[in-house]
Amino acid sequence: MLMLKASRLKDLLVVIILVTLVAGISHFVITNPLGPSRLLYYPQAQVIQWNTRCSPEAPDWMLKTQRYATRNMAAPASQLAYVSPDGRLHHCETGWKDGILGDQPLQSDTRFRFPAPPKRSRQRPSLTWSMRASCRWTSPLSGCWRSKAN
Repeated sequence: MLMLKASRLKDLLVVIILVTLVAGISHFVITNPLGPSRLLYYPQAQVIQWNTRCSPEAPDWMLKTQRYATRNMAAPASQLAYVSPDGRLHHCETGWKDGILGDQPLQSDTRFRFPAPPKRSRQRPSLTWSMRASCRWTSPLSGCWRSKAN
């Protein structure tokens, strides 16, 4: 009898652990869909950072900066350019156009495209409302408010 209770207790404990594990993983995936792929980034970053390509005679700090950005700033594809005091252009590139360890590495002439921030329309001014000084508590509300264009 005592052995049966111990067995049931172990089974219950296993079920509780499995349910907690499934619920925790499900919560992580549902609330943060990119979370699992971000976990994979850390091993990928180790491979990516060693594939940084720099121009000949580029300063050592450029290579170190590119590797730091890849490892610590989650930048799997990046470019860095530097014009030295004597006017020479140095550059480093990390990453590929077609994914990790792809066939198309970034080049010095690769262009990144970023979305433009939304522009505020100047044709439609925003309205602010102010109360007229002549309004009293007995005045109708429709005549008490006026709008001013900003």
